Amino acid sequence: MTAAENAELFIVEPLIPVDQAIWPMPSPNWQAMTLQATMEAVRFHRPDLRLYHVAQTSIDACRNFEGLASSIYIDANHAFAECLADIQGWKTKLASGGILAGHDYWPVDPGVMDAVNASGFPFEVISNTRIFKLV
Repeated sequence: MTAAENAELFIVEPLIPVDQAIWPMPSPNWQAMTLQATMEAVRFHRPDLRLYHVAQTSIDACRNFEGLASSIYIDANHAFAECLADIQGWKTKLASGGILAGHDYWPVDPGVMDAVNASGFPFEVISNTRIFKLV
């Protein structure tokens, strides 16, 4: 399953400061650089997609989102309960045949892995990435 031509892709990334003592980052602007690299990679592979960065927490963005989206990419709270709530909430915002994907499906973030596994939705992990996609 792939996104339709000229589809929209909503990338939810709040870019909020994190406690460096709990989760140290390589640099202060690492989140923004990672978001930019992700968007550039998407544009490289799918230049037809209309990308929208949603700079809110995932739960707030989901609550405020009106209508249905053809594609949603989340990279939000990595704790199990919050990630599972994101998947369940955003899944209801997808148009028929839409794609829900997310970041950090890897052992460093067991909350994400466990939530995706527990969601009950079939999924795949895109080769050589930490990106999961519900199928």
